[in-house]
Amino acid sequence: MYAIEINDVSKKYKIFNEKNVTLKEKILYFGKSKPQEFSALNNISLKIEKGKTVGLIGRNGSGKSTLLKLLTRIIYPTSGTIKMDGKISSLLELGAGFHPDFTGRENIYMNASILGFTKAEIDERLDEIIAFSELGEFIDNSVRSYSSGMYMRLGFSVAIMVNPDILLIDEVLAVGDALFQKKCFEKLEEMKTAGKTIVFVSHDHGAVKKLCDEVVWIHEGDLMDIGEPEKIIGKYLAFLNKEDNSNIDSNNISNHELQIHDGIDVDGSQQTIFTDIKWTDSLGEVRHSFIVGEDILLSITLNPNIQSLLNVTVQADLYKDSILCFKSQYPLNDVNEVMLKIKQPNLNKGEYQLILTLIDKESGDLIDKLEKILIINAFNESEGLIELDHSWKPINKGV
Repeated sequence: MYAIEINDVSKKYKIFNEKNVTLKEKILYFGKSKPQEFSALNNISLKIEKGKTVGLIGRNGSGKSTLLKLLTRIIYPTSGTIKMDGKISSLLELGAGFHPDFTGRENIYMNASILGFTKAEIDERLDEIIAFSELGEFIDNSVRSYSSGMYMRLGFSVAIMVNPDILLIDEVLAVGDALFQKKCFEKLEEMKTAGKTIVFVSHDHGAVKKLCDEVVWIHEGDLMDIGEPEKIIGKYLAFLNKEDNSNIDSNNISNHELQIHDGIDVDGSQQTIFTDIKWTDSLGEVRHSFIVGEDILLSITLNPNIQSLLNVTVQADLYKDSILCFKSQYPLNDVNEVMLKIKQPNLNKGEYQLILTLIDKESGDLIDKLEKILIINAFNESEGLIELDHSWKPINKGV
């Protein structure tokens, strides 16, 4: 049985470049401006079984949030059909469905009513919703005074406590503090065990791997792949790494006009600064994976056409599951080749993301950015960020 069936769905928008503001302009230019068509989703077909937890991954602007809005019927497809089997609850945007002049308590009733619940059903769950939100006395304050974190607490509490069959979540949990995020994910695990269907958008690949049964990768409106989290996330990260190395970046992070930054000029043209990034071992062999305790070297080559790197600092940030493990900076001092050596790191087994950024020392502006994947292997069963030198031994010979 399927909770969600998406059949050949496309969503297109018309974009008008000319904005006629006044009534006179609207009359004079009516029908003369030709809109451009933007395709947010292209012939997406997807079936999600009941009780499955599915993560949507992809770059910003790829169509993930559009797909969730189609599922909640906030918007409707240009073509194709969507079938949903069960009561739906969603948390797509902070404050969506809330009235800023109403109190948190009043907004619980209004938001839950929109989701299709009666006053008696809301009364039954009200205390549980307030307790989970941890808003305390603030529940009777106008939500206009709420922070983004308080909005998220209230919205998430309503979305999950109304006991839906299908829960849809966009990337909103990121604004919560660590303890509340932990409680939210524990609740999602509980719902998953209870057989609820969960679909959520997230850039936290660690959470996706931990929570999801399947992962859907969307890129520029196309469904690229679907399958096991480890496999699909690996493909996605490899794709991003390839894009960075080939200077393809739809968000214009790496491909921008470098001459606007002091001390940086690449012949007045749009070129990337990073030209060659590679992991090597102590013997100079190019590698993509290492063993715990093995020296790791990162060779960085920059565009030789850059006129000056005197005012530029390179920064390396190493992450695992969105947790910062290591950060270091190095002033380039007009050189275009540098090497970072990490001596015998005790990083535990897993996949790490290295974010390299070039920063203007004077202004602090970002000049260029690139992501590189690092794999650490280990022959142990311990978990965590680092491998500690440890041992176990019995001290009692009997009971």
